Amino acid sequence: MKFGATAFLTSVSVSLLASGVSAVFSDEAYVVDWAKNPIGYLNSQNTVVARGSSNSEAIIGTFTESSVLASINGTDGTTLWRRWLDESDSSSQTHAVSSKYLAKVNNGLNELFVSASSDGRVIAWDPITGLAEWDISLEETVSAINGVAASANANTDQVFVALKSGFLLKLDALSGSRTWSSDLEIDSAPLAVIDLSDKVGVITSSGYLINVDKSDGSVHSRRKFGSATSVFSRSLDEVLSVHPVQGSSDTIVVVRSGSNAAIRVVDSNGNTASEESVVLASQSVKSTVEVTATSEVVNLLDSNIIIKFTVKGHTITRAEADINTSVNAVSENHPFPILSFPSGNTLAQTELGNLQLIDPLLEVVWSRQDGLTEITSAVFVDFLSDDSSLSEEELLFEEHADVLSAFSRRLARHWVDLKYFISHVKFPSASASNAEDDKTAEVPLTSHTKTESHDNLFGFHKLLVVANKYNHVFALDTTNQGAIVWSVTLPVPQGSEIVDLAVNSDTIYAVISTGEIFTVDVEGNVQPSSSILLPSDSVITEVVHTQNAIYAISNESVYTVVSSDSANDSPATESNDSTDEAVKSTYHTKVSDDGTTLDGYAVNFGIAEPQKTFQYTPGPNYRIVATAKRSPEDLTASIGKVLGDRSVLYKYLHRNAIAVAALNEETNTLVVTLLDSVTGRVLHTKVHKDEVSNKSPINLVFGEHWIVYSFYSKLPIEGQKIAVWDLYESEIPNQRHSQDDEKYSSFDSFAPPHVKSQSYIFNDDIITSLSVSRTRYGVTSRDIILTLSNGKVATLPKILLDARRPIGRNPTKEEQEEGLATYNSVIFLPPMNVLSHSRHLLGVNHIVSEPATLESTSLIAGFGPVDLFFTRITPSRPFDMLTVSFEKPKLIYTIMTILTVTIIVRRYALKKRIDQQWGVGEL
Repeated sequence: MKFGATAFLTSVSVSLLASGVSAVFSDEAYVVDWAKNPIGYLNSQNTVVARGSSNSEAIIGTFTESSVLASINGTDGTTLWRRWLDESDSSSQTHAVSSKYLAKVNNGLNELFVSASSDGRVIAWDPITGLAEWDISLEETVSAINGVAASANANTDQVFVALKSGFLLKLDALSGSRTWSSDLEIDSAPLAVIDLSDKVGVITSSGYLINVDKSDGSVHSRRKFGSATSVFSRSLDEVLSVHPVQGSSDTIVVVRSGSNAAIRVVDSNGNTASEESVVLASQSVKSTVEVTATSEVVNLLDSNIIIKFTVKGHTITRAEADINTSVNAVSENHPFPILSFPSGNTLAQTELGNLQLIDPLLEVVWSRQDGLTEITSAVFVDFLSDDSSLSEEELLFEEHADVLSAFSRRLARHWVDLKYFISHVKFPSASASNAEDDKTAEVPLTSHTKTESHDNLFGFHKLLVVANKYNHVFALDTTNQGAIVWSVTLPVPQGSEIVDLAVNSDTIYAVISTGEIFTVDVEGNVQPSSSILLPSDSVITEVVHTQNAIYAISNESVYTVVSSDSANDSPATESNDSTDEAVKSTYHTKVSDDGTTLDGYAVNFGIAEPQKTFQYTPGPNYRIVATAKRSPEDLTASIGKVLGDRSVLYKYLHRNAIAVAALNEETNTLVVTLLDSVTGRVLHTKVHKDEVSNKSPINLVFGEHWIVYSFYSKLPIEGQKIAVWDLYESEIPNQRHSQDDEKYSSFDSFAPPHVKSQSYIFNDDIITSLSVSRTRYGVTSRDIILTLSNGKVATLPKILLDARRPIGRNPTKEEQEEGLATYNSVIFLPPMNVLSHSRHLLGVNHIVSEPATLESTSLIAGFGPVDLFFTRITPSRPFDMLTVSFEKPKLIYTIMTILTVTIIVRRYALKKRIDQQWGVGEL
């Protein structure tokens, strides 16, 4: 009863606090915010087709490379349902793509999709509704799965699951119950299960084919799959395709062994009918089998080049075309086939992820963009402007030119801008529906693609540029429902990846792990900018942004990507005045590979070798799980916090501070430490001996003068906690240790912060990441942006987490003026603070924030392995703009009425004054 009252009071207090915050107006929901819900790249081995409500309707089931299990309507390409069956460690924000398997079975009533993942979970799904028909856990690692006929003439299927331990299981397709389990007595992992009429064949990684009776699981034969010279006789890495030959009991099997691939036709007894092999350029290869009227076509995708083999009967023929020509390269106009339909249609996917259904006449039936997955980096870039504002060049010309020349040029420019005005009148906005109707079309950089002219003026109209692990870069229009403006693939070396994107002026820099740097302009033109010469065992691991510079950090050194003044604008710069000429150094920190230490490094410009400055060790058995520094682009509008009595608490604004969270997994103890990132000096430490869980994420964010972190613990009450540190120069108002005109160094003896801390129980789903909103001048109050495991993106006002909230009493009048409410240990998330509304986002676990031109507004983008989300928020409400619902006509009518009355009254007043001067009306 007491907890219920407490929860009610907390809900009221949170609602009151949140009422001063505006995430987005109700009439702007789903208008200014948008989400991209792709499924990722398809694999033919995990893509099947089931019948829909009618036999003519096809339902495509796929288990994609992003661990998304999805059902697609084959008629129009719409998504019926999606499930993210990810097996990554939830305590980490990194996404690990696990092994995944998908099969189609007929249980006698209808067709089902059966998914299996390497953790042993097997689930049967209804293709239309996405409901689970049955769900079992085998508690063993799955290596292969297939749904095949229970016997040679049966109308129902059975599910055969091969385990890594060497067992083959037969599951009933109707209930998932285990019919039998057979020990194959093998010393290598199974790779595939194929149908051999009254038997099933299991292909192992050691190149064996084991025939097993379907009825009782007895092993009939065990033999090497190929001859001594065959690729199949070697140690196999993966089975790329298994496809039954139409009108025959034969099966096509495609495998990879190292840098070789082989295609084999196997008869119903498991004997080899024919075989062909090919040397691969890479070990990352895909395979599909297309069905034509007279044959099967095997496609191998090797380094973006398609190699084709035709299988006709027992004859395998390699295509004569030169595989190195661009004709066979996968591109936007030449997609890679995934599977073929009996109707002759082909499901294919382009290099940039456009999924297409193509008819026999090579016409695109439908197309959808599914390549916006596995996003690793995102930045905002100002949109290419075509408005009538003067450029810097024009301003300089008009300033120095004579009046006639300046006027002539201005007149010519206005004449050119007239066409944009006409376009704006004819096409005032590119509606969200148009953007959704053509999901794959790229929108040109023209004015008629803009939603409203004030979006440019207010800084809402930007490009959201994202990069994914496939080295693709996409630019999306933030004000046009995320319409893709351009997309490119960076020509990075094989085996390397984009570490991060950074923006300097209007140029986007893509830093590659092997040291290459590419520049991309706002129109999507790519140029190789430069290359960092790295030692053979070194890779770029991090990119550091400052206001005027970009640095690439490897595991050995720091490199300047671009800088207006590399000596004065570095991640952390200090000067050593012990020499006649100051030597500038840049300082950075790096967590060791095993997570046991935080190492500090100093790199003097012009000196190649970095010098280790400190090593922070949290303690024995501790592992660093999170670090956070204040963004160099985060501005401070006020150095103090004005209290209700008009006194000031001065903020602790040490730019070189870094927060470190470390977990002892043996004692379940969490230690959070504030360090100086230059010297390694410990400024403050707090220990949480609360049986902190290592199964849930530990998140950490550094705001202006505060730190917020979240963790899950069993004590004192089990649940998720949010803790806050507010950092001040002193606990005494109006007292400060630093002065405005005083410059100090991290090497000086400066005072540590006074830390005011508090913790709360967060009564919602698990927090997967924390971020902080950022505005142009830092005047607007900050919001904490959260991503949750239930697919929500939400915001909490920082005032709600203020550590100075009064405990056990009502706030005083002065505290109420500051916006402080009585402390309550439980925080509920009000629905108005859910930025994603009713959307269920998959895999969004990173947030980036960008200021708009308006100080009140911050642009927010969330991304991760699957979905992409965008919105804009106003933490202190939109104090510098009118709302969309503002009644402008009434204001205009009022002004016109006042103006009309003023003119009329002025005439009477003037007449009266003249009459008084002439004495008219006087006696």
